Amino acid sequence: MSFITISFILKIGYHFMKLIKCEINNIKFLVYFFSLISFFLTSCALFRTIPTPTLNETRKQSMKPAVEDLLRLVPDWKNWDEVQAWIQQGVNLSKHFSRDQITSDSFISLSWADLLEEGKVPLGLYASEKWRKFVLMIFLADLISYPNTVDQVNFDRLQFVMHSFPVGFRAWWIQLPNQSWWPAGYTGWYPMYENVFSSFETSPAQIKNRMVVPNLYVKNSDAFLYLFNYSVAPGLKKSQLSNALIKTFSHEIHSKKPRGLACISVSEDGDRIASKFNMSSSGAFSIGENIEKVFTKRFN
Repeated sequence: MSFITISFILKIGYHFMKLIKCEINNIKFLVYFFSLISFFLTSCALFRTIPTPTLNETRKQSMKPAVEDLLRLVPDWKNWDEVQAWIQQGVNLSKHFSRDQITSDSFISLSWADLLEEGKVPLGLYASEKWRKFVLMIFLADLISYPNTVDQVNFDRLQFVMHSFPVGFRAWWIQLPNQSWWPAGYTGWYPMYENVFSSFETSPAQIKNRMVVPNLYVKNSDAFLYLFNYSVAPGLKKSQLSNALIKTFSHEIHSKKPRGLACISVSEDGDRIASKFNMSSSGAFSIGENIEKVFTKRFN
């Protein structure tokens, strides 16, 4: 208990004892009454001025990096050689990711809400360095999560959907022993058009590619949500990080109270997670020689 709190309690007690000793018609009653009210209001104003820890301060206290610290680790698109080197280093390091390395302080997530800037960004989000770095960390997390090239996200498609609806994306980071922090997985979702959702339900074989255009003209409670991705580096499956990733993703999705969910799965892990969301397979479609499954769930 702080010194200020103790002083406040003692002062209240003192005034209360004085108060009950005064007769109701005595002038002293009014003096002590208004003195007590004045002290109470002053104390409330004082407590309001005591600063509370910010998100960044809380992370520093728990030995986790602040948002600015993570952003400094990600190169901007302006230097392609630097971007290539960073991506290659991250992919190489990810081969050594292990769930045995995971502790409660060795992973952290970063969403677009953590990066929001005040005011409008001229020329759209492409002009925002924070957004460009956010897209790049998500892209690396995808390359790390899917070793097979055919399963990896197309960068142009990623840019498009993240420019349209960045709030649905979250990057998960890990710190290796004696290493800095690196992206290790990510989740992404956004609203989709109802007619597209219906085609996922009834005629998935007609789907030509993975491009699902975000619907920006619908309220969350009326939305059909497309689960763009939920993945983690292979070495971190069934870890504290992967459990936290799925729980956070599930909370985000269900908090929107959507009318339906849809996704495309390219792996058995994707199939398993889809079933956790009570989604069922509605069919499949092919891209070249690859068969990709479609899952949907419509809520009443």
